Amino acid sequence: MKQEYKAGELIRITSRNTKLQPHVKLGDIYAVESTDTTGKGATVLVVHNAKMKYGTMRINSQRFGWEHVTMQQLKAEKKEAQFKQAVKTDVQRILEAFTVQEHMEITFVPLVLNEIAWELARKAMELAARDRVSDLRKLNRVLKELRQYYERTVCKDLLPSDFDRLHRQSMQFMQEHAYNFQILYYTASNVFSKQYHSQPFEEMRVNALLAMLIIRYTDEHNKRCDKMLEQRLGKITAAKRMPAMDSLYTGMEAFAGELPEPFNFADNNLQMCMGILRNTLKQSEWIITREPNE
Repeated sequence: MKQEYKAGELIRITSRNTKLQPHVKLGDIYAVESTDTTGKGATVLVVHNAKMKYGTMRINSQRFGWEHVTMQQLKAEKKEAQFKQAVKTDVQRILEAFTVQEHMEITFVPLVLNEIAWELARKAMELAARDRVSDLRKLNRVLKELRQYYERTVCKDLLPSDFDRLHRQSMQFMQEHAYNFQILYYTASNVFSKQYHSQPFEEMRVNALLAMLIIRYTDEHNKRCDKMLEQRLGKITAAKRMPAMDSLYTGMEAFAGELPEPFNFADNNLQMCMGILRNTLKQSEWIITREPNE
């Protein structure tokens, strides 16, 4: 079915099959004056645009391909192009302003921390299933779906293979520093016991609180990165907690359960453990590009 064109409508040249009319370029925008047909039945458009030094010209479908566009569409495309250029400029500024280690701090480490939080949450979920905490059964399923949503969100910016590599490195980091994470767990467990004495499902609750602690720490980490960005680049848009991580935090609050008073995340010994984690993350090497054998 042939496309009908009205006077004043816009077209964009998408292809050419001729050496004639070399001034007609791919991507050029023309306004339609009128339509016609050749003797062989090809569509002919009488068009003009602001760059033309003469009145109108004829283009036909045997020589050129085109598509119908609207002014709204063109404005949206221009806005998108300007946004992409602004992002490209910002990325270039960041590349010039920061060291490789600082790039890791800004872009990679927050994702590693998210994976650690998810792993601690997974342990809490497994313990809830093991101990048959029926009140959390439905939430357990919801959080598994949330994990899938989180992965889809991150993979909008990372290739699935890159995300898999990120996850593997995060788990490897936890294994290599298992002693530090064990100390972190027992420290949190001691804080929990001092605050609440005897509580059911303590192991599950402590892992849930640790997941919350890591998410809170990620917020602090991002604030430090924002401060560094602002010092180097000027005014910036502050980083926000990812919606999926915010939902995970809320879910872990439910796993921690109703407690007589808020958990003391600011405990000095806990903060010392988090300081060790921070230093360990800084000293670690991360591979963000594909390995030759992958």
